[in-house]
Amino acid sequence: MAHIHLGEGSFPLWAVIVWTLLGLGLISTIIYRIRKGGIETHQIALAGIGAAASFAVFQLNIPVWGHPLSPKQLTVTLR
Repeated sequence: MAHIHLGEGSFPLWAVIVWTLLGLGLISTIIYRIRKGGIETHQIALAGIGAAASFAVFQLNIPVWGHPLSPKQLTVTLR
């Protein structure tokens, strides 16, 4: 269903490569830090609460200039 969110229907190859490498780097760093220092249960709970809160915030529509906008649309609009 991601295709309905793209204007042209596909990503340029450079964007796929850049974001794939960035994602792999972040995941590798996280796995390394977890294996090196471990992870405590309160950190897992905080990560879950943060993910739930960010999901909830991005579901809101905020009326701006008479049009309902979600926070992510507002970010793009104000740039």
